[in-house]
Amino acid sequence: MEWSKLKNIIIIMLVLVNVFFLFLFLTRQGNSIRHEAQSKEQTVALLQKNGISFLPEAVPDDITLPVLELSQTQDGEDAMAAALLGTVEKEDKTGGVSISYRGEKGTADFFNTGKFLFTFSEDAWPLNQQSRRQQAEDCLNKLNLRAAFDVSDTEADTTQLVYYQLWGNSPVYTCKIVFTYTGDFLTGIEGIYLNATAEKADETQPFSTTTALVCFLSGLNDGTISVCTEVRQMSTGYLLQTGRPSSLQPVWRIVTDTGEYYLNTQTRVFTQAE
Repeated sequence: MEWSKLKNIIIIMLVLVNVFFLFLFLTRQGNSIRHEAQSKEQTVALLQKNGISFLPEAVPDDITLPVLELSQTQDGEDAMAAALLGTVEKEDKTGGVSISYRGEKGTADFFNTGKFLFTFSEDAWPLNQQSRRQQAEDCLNKLNLRAAFDVSDTEADTTQLVYYQLWGNSPVYTCKIVFTYTGDFLTGIEGIYLNATAEKADETQPFSTTTALVCFLSGLNDGTISVCTEVRQMSTGYLLQTGRPSSLQPVWRIVTDTGEYYLNTQTRVFTQAE
């Protein structure tokens, strides 16, 4: 047999072998996806059997966020204060524990814990035909903070808009920013902000939605989680863990009709949101 024909036969055989292995891989991958989907459906059915409605439209994907070690800094607070207050006077009476600013539109206090508080003069920030969310997000841009809207709550003449600062595309649930409106005027902003660089501390294995829901049921059984009838929201994000070094810990956030909880993917321990 001529070498050219033999070579063609060998190439065809190699292609067929590769196609066969690709078929096996896709088959196993498909089976794995179907198995995971069935597990999620069965776990949600178990919740419903226990009298708990699962309200999210879709069961979320598994969590794949890594643990991150942080190096934090307080740089930028002068610019943040000036962005919303105009020209400011700076005062530090505590040796860096807290720094105060006074400007044309009110005052601002920044603490070394990352907490900050803006208190505005009565008519400093009218809505001027903007919606509250539009104005709040304009303020976030001025502060150079990326944040995701969570909820709005109105009681009498006071409305509060809650945002969570983003790390990448993931919310940091302990870095909550609250905008307070009295009537059509922004009167205050309070929260915790994160200004840091990060390195991956741990390449964690995916933490499945099914595992999170099983842990949730276990928490209900042992009393860690208050008795509820609805799971209203289920999402992934981070909690800021203070210390040396500080870190971002991946969590599941599960919101029920009786409370809000975070499931740490490393310890598998639930904590209740404040």
